[in-house]
Amino acid sequence: HTLPGDTPHIEDTLSTGERILSVMIPDQDWTFSTYVNLRDRASYAFALSSAALSLQMDEANHVTKASLALGGMVSKPWLCEDAAALFIGQKLTEDLGSLVAQTAYAQSVGEPILIAVGQAAVRSAVSQAVRSSTRNE
Repeated sequence: HTLPGDTPHIEDTLSTGERILSVMIPDQDWTFSTYVNLRDRASYAFALSSAALSLQMDEANHVTKASLALGGMVSKPWLCEDAAALFIGQKLTEDLGSLVAQTAYAQSVGEPILIAVGQAAVRSAVSQAVRSSTRNE
């Protein structure tokens, strides 16, 4: 994937006829992971916004490792390391989800409604994690 820059019509570095045949994902010891895809209508494949969240948690349900990636903002997934760092050492709560969503989009510029949709995707992913972690207590 490439960033839009001066050539927003070019989304990747593949040459004509080239294609990706496989993707290797390193094995991780995630306690919880989810992907939220918010669209205008279910029939459209392209997300207005999406959030992928993975968390590793200890026995006391404190987050020890976190990864958050956003989609729909540019032509490539966007890792939000600053926002993911807010999880470390914390128990999951809806309030923490709101803070993470706010932090993830703090530097965003553009349509306020699209930023709000992006924040909603992050809050939804955290909500799923909260529900999952409370079932395990």
